[in-house]
Amino acid sequence: LAVLPLFFFDNKNGEHSLNYRFKSNKNIVNITDNYSSVHYHIGGTFFRKKAIDRLGISFNEQMDFWEDVLFINTFLIKEQKYGLIPDAKYFYRKRKEENSLVDTSWYKKNRYTFLLKNGYEEMIKRSLEEYGEVIPYIQCLILNHVKLFIIQKNNNLIYEVLDETEQLEFFRELYKILKYMDEKLIINQKMKTYLKEYLISFKRWGYPVNKLIQIGKIENEKVVITSWRVNKFSIELIVSLSNEESAIKDENNVYISYGKKFIRAKLNEQTQKNIVIWKTTVRDRKYSSYQLKIPLGVIFFRFIVEKDNHYVYLQKVNVLNKLFKRLIRI
Repeated sequence: LAVLPLFFFDNKNGEHSLNYRFKSNKNIVNITDNYSSVHYHIGGTFFRKKAIDRLGISFNEQMDFWEDVLFINTFLIKEQKYGLIPDAKYFYRKRKEENSLVDTSWYKKNRYTFLLKNGYEEMIKRSLEEYGEVIPYIQCLILNHVKLFIIQKNNNLIYEVLDETEQLEFFRELYKILKYMDEKLIINQKMKTYLKEYLISFKRWGYPVNKLIQIGKIENEKVVITSWRVNKFSIELIVSLSNEESAIKDENNVYISYGKKFIRAKLNEQTQKNIVIWKTTVRDRKYSSYQLKIPLGVIFFRFIVEKDNHYVYLQKVNVLNKLFKRLIRI
C-alpha cells in the first residue's frame, strides 16, 4: 500500500491535516509503532493487487460512507505497514455546493448508528481478532473520526436526523465503543481541550453528560484582542478568552500588567454563545469578554487571571507589533 499527500482545490485550498506524515525522513509507516499516523482516504492510495487477492478483502457495498476507511484499515491490520510518496500530489475537489457524499452524509440515518456498528465496531472486532486487543492505531483512527460528531458544526444535527429512540441507540453504541478507548490516547489527540473533556466524560458516564471532567489549564488559555481603538491618551481594547482550555468563572478576575501596574479588566456585557455538545454546556462563555484601557506609550503588557488567590500569567502583547499590523491592513 502506498499513499500520496492530499491537497484541496475549488471551494477549499490548502493541504490535508494528515500531510504531516510526509514531512519526516521516513518513507514507511509501521502502524504498531507510529500509531497516530492514521490513514482514511482512498484518493491517492495505491494497492498491490496480489496483496488484496492474498488477503481476500473487498469493499462493503452496503456502506455508502466510510467503506474506503474500512477497506484500507482492514488491509493495514493485516499488513501493518504502508509507504509514503512525498513527491507526488493528489488533488481533491471541495465543491462550492457542498453536495459531495461527505457533505450530505450528515443528513442520512446511516451516518450514525449504522456507521458505528459497521465501521467503528467492525474495526474494533478485526483488531481483537488479529492482535487480541484494540491496538492504539485503531483507537486513534476512531478517535480522530469520532470528534466530527461533537464539533459545533455537526453535533446538533443528530436531533434533526434521528428520532428519540434512534438517538438513544446511537448514544448507547458510542458508549460501548468509547469503552475501548484509552483516556491517555484521548488526551493526546489533536483536538480542542473541551472535546477531549467531553469524550472522556462520555466514556465514563454515558449520555447525557451531567458532569464534565477538567483537564484544561487556565495557564494555556489564549486571549484574543477582538477590538483595538486608539484615543488621544489611551488605547481601548476588547478582549476575549478563547475558553478552549479552561472555563473562566465569575470569581476569576482578569487583569493586564505593565511595569509594576495592574489594571483590572471590566467584564463586557456582550452576550456570547456558549459551547454546547449534545445539550451539555462544555464552556460557559459568560465571563470570556472584557474591556480594557491602557495609556499610550505602553509597549508591552501581559494578561493575568486571578484564580484560587494567586495570579496565573497568560500571554504577553507587543503594542507596536499590533499597531504596525493594523496600519498595514489600512
